[in-house]
Amino acid sequence: MTVSKAYSLLEAQGLLERRRGLSMVVAAQHTQAKSSESRVELLRPTLEKAASESRQLELPTTQTLKLFEQILNEGARP
Repeated sequence: MTVSKAYSLLEAQGLLERRRGLSMVVAAQHTQAKSSESRVELLRPTLEKAASESRQLELPTTQTLKLFEQILNEGARP
């Protein structure tokens, strides 16, 4: 009964979809609905830690940003 209730709550929140004859699946619109703001907030703690370490190492802001941009570009290459 508890698992069934949990599924029902997740379905009510739009996180799961019930498909007749199939198991429950993650709702497609929910995975696409995450706003850019909420994704930025997920990244924020990591960037705050990196910024703190950069300040502790007394690195210039421009050098830190250049390094971050380089790392971002490396991950974008196929």
